[in-house]
Amino acid sequence: MPTWRCRRRIARLEQLCRYLLRPAVAQDRLRLLADGRVVLTLKSAWTDGTRRLLFEPLTLLEKLAALIPRPRINLVVSADARRGLPCAEWTRRPRQRGRSLAH
Repeated sequence: MPTWRCRRRIARLEQLCRYLLRPAVAQDRLRLLADGRVVLTLKSAWTDGTRRLLFEPLTLLEKLAALIPRPRINLVVSADARRGLPCAEWTRRPRQRGRSLAH
């Protein structure tokens, strides 16, 4: 394999690893208050003007844990499944030659 391909593959692998290993919340937006509560500063204000969220430490961990998908759950949903069709149903339909599928 040529050297430029190896460098490109390594760069893409590094980019993928950085994406997968990034934290759920940016560290610079979290702050621990003196009373033990945690303040999360939002990246942009919500429509109601909220800029910060205040959590008890355990509550914050519960919210973050809820973002983690259950094991062995397929996160990729095909377009057919979103329309209510079984996966790849269009591949099982007979296709007539000479006619388009869009009637």
